[in-house]
Amino acid sequence: MTTNNHNKPNQTVFERRRDIKQKLNAEWNEDLNEEYLNIMNNYNWELEVFQEGNKYGLKMWDGTTLLPAEFDNFRTLTLDELNFGDKVVANINGKWGVVLIEKNSWKWLLQPEFDTISYPNDIVALKKEGKWGIYCFSQAEYLISMECETIPLSNGFLCVNGIGHYKKDGLWGIINDDGEFTEALFSEVEDDVEGPVKVKLGEQWGYVRKDGTISENQDDAHFWFTME
Repeated sequence: MTTNNHNKPNQTVFERRRDIKQKLNAEWNEDLNEEYLNIMNNYNWELEVFQEGNKYGLKMWDGTTLLPAEFDNFRTLTLDELNFGDKVVANINGKWGVVLIEKNSWKWLLQPEFDTISYPNDIVALKKEGKWGIYCFSQAEYLISMECETIPLSNGFLCVNGIGHYKKDGLWGIINDDGEFTEALFSEVEDDVEGPVKVKLGEQWGYVRKDGTISENQDDAHFWFTME
């Protein structure tokens, strides 16, 4: 299958892709999935970063302006596709914030005052003045305050296969991509990114229950890596 990164989709292709995606979300179909993959691979759905003077903005695949050229940088993914209502990490004057893209406008969800921000899902990891925290957009509040020593990111993401970690006062806590988390209680977290999360509490290894206690029984595990 050959990818044509210069082939821009038209409205007909866009509507067909949307219809297929809706049908696949309702019921799996191998033929429709193959058609969907062909559409995704044979057209360029990427964002366009455009420049005016020494500032940058974002356009959709069809040339529609998402953000005006008022920013110094963006954190986006290769083959990233954004639309109105989406969030994007943006930089002004050397600091990062999170922007909500609105029709004909935009606003800061998080002001540009951070040194590092992970890719924004509903939860996002933040670093400011050497300290880390985790913010939840749907709750409009910090889940974990800006008191952590470190939050490991994997290629810019907080969670790998649905699970992230944070370190506070020398111990590790667990968070999943739904925003459920434990206190920082564990001296070690196993590096395996499949199956249930395994941690060390004191001298005991076990699986993490919902309340943050551990069990030797895998069936008690609440925090699991999810393969997508």
